[in-house]
Amino acid sequence: MDQIFLPTTTKNDIVEPIETFISLKEKYEKYGMYYKFTMMLEGKAGMGKSSIARAIAHKYKRKLYILNL
Repeated sequence: MDQIFLPTTTKNDIVEPIETFISLKEKYEKYGMYYKFTMMLEGKAGMGKSSIARAIAHKYKRKLYILNL
């Protein structure tokens, strides 16, 4: 995420829900809920959606699936 140039507040708006989700893993497991987080990015072509998605996946060591609809 250090290579992504966004206002700090925007980065926080993206990262905070992910951090919260990760911190709640035990509660998901305790109540038998699926431990899954989905985020959808939208915008015009060339605005950095794929770059942000790749940076997030790399930071949290997660798989990334991109669907072109």
